[in-house]
Amino acid sequence: MGTGVSASVGFDGSINEAQYAVAAAPLNRGHVEGCAATAGAGTREVTIASGVVRALGGYHTVSGATVTLAENTSGQVRYDRIVLRIDYSSNDAALTVITGTPGGSDPEMTQTAGTTWDVSLAVVRVASGAGALSDGVVYDRRVGLWTPRTPSSPWSNFGGNYAGLAIRQCPNGDVELRGMVTTTSTITSPEAQEFITLPTQWRPAARELFTVTARENATSRLDARVDVNTDGRVFVVNPSNTTGTRWYSLGKIRFTPEGI
Repeated sequence: MGTGVSASVGFDGSINEAQYAVAAAPLNRGHVEGCAATAGAGTREVTIASGVVRALGGYHTVSGATVTLAENTSGQVRYDRIVLRIDYSSNDAALTVITGTPGGSDPEMTQTAGTTWDVSLAVVRVASGAGALSDGVVYDRRVGLWTPRTPSSPWSNFGGNYAGLAIRQCPNGDVELRGMVTTTSTITSPEAQEFITLPTQWRPAARELFTVTARENATSRLDARVDVNTDGRVFVVNPSNTTGTRWYSLGKIRFTPEGI
C-alpha cells in the first residue's frame, strides 16, 4: 500500500459482497418499490406487500408477508419500525421488526455497510394493550417513494400536468416535498392555514425556512417564503397578497428530519 493507505479494494477486479456494499453506500442507501404496509387482520399484525428493495448496489425481491408486533403492556405508546434487514454475514435478507421503547420515538435502524443494513418500510404506533391495528397507526416510511398527500383546506392541488402534493424520504434520510398547490380563498392566518402537516417522524428538529416559486397576484411570479415548523406544519410566511388565485410550487423543500 502507498503512504498513508492501509487497504484498497477493487483494483484487480475482485471484490466481495461486503466490500461492494461499503463502496456503494454513499450512492444508494436504499430505494423501495412496492412493499406497502397495511394493518393485518390478526392481533398486532402488519402486512407488507410484495416489491423490490435496492440498497448498497444489490436488490432484494420481497414476496410479501405478515409480521406480528410484540405485546405492549407498558401503559405508554410505543413506536415499532418494520425494516428489510440485509445481513451480509449470512447472505440473507428478511422483514424484521425493531421494537421501540415505550414512551420513546421511532427506534434506530442498524446501518453498517458490509455487515448489517436496515431499509425502512413502516413505523407503527402501538398503544398499550393494542389488539388488532388500523391503517391509521401504520405510517409509511418507505425510502425513496413519493407518497401523495391531500393538501389541507383551503389548499388544493393545482391540477393539469403539474405534480400534486407529495412527500418522500430520500435514500440519505432527508425529507423532500414536491407539487403545486393553489387556493382562491382568503388567507387570514397563514400559519394556521398550512399546506400540509407532516408525519411526526418526518419533522425537522428546528424550524426551517425555504424560498419557493409562487404567484401571489394576477400578473407576476415571485419568490415566496415557506417555513416547515417543528410540529410538521408547512405554510407560507407574510404573503404579499391574501386574496384571489394564488399558487406555490413546493419542489425546493428538502431537509433533514429530527433524529437523522
